[in-house]
Order: sequence, then C-alpha cells, then structure tokens
Amino acid sequence: MGYRACLIHENVEYDLYYIQHRNLFMDLAILLYTLIFAMRGF
Repeated sequence: MGYRACLIHENVEYDLYYIQHRNLFMDLAILLYTLIFAMRGF
C-alpha cells in the first residue's frame, strides 16, 4: 500500500470539521490549495 500522510481518524476529524463549518469561502480555499498542490507536483 502507498504512504498515507495522515491516519484514518485524522481524516474523519477533518471531514467532521468540514461538515460543521462548510461555507463558500472554505470551498474556494480548498479548490485553491488543491490547484497549488497539483501544480507544484509538475
């Protein structure tokens, strides 16, 4: 299996935080960070 940057229980905590605090600004920030992370890989 591949390397996991964080443990499963940490992923659940992130998911619960997102569900409780979701809004348009957070969605845009996630998209921006995803694009930056993807571009850095090239």
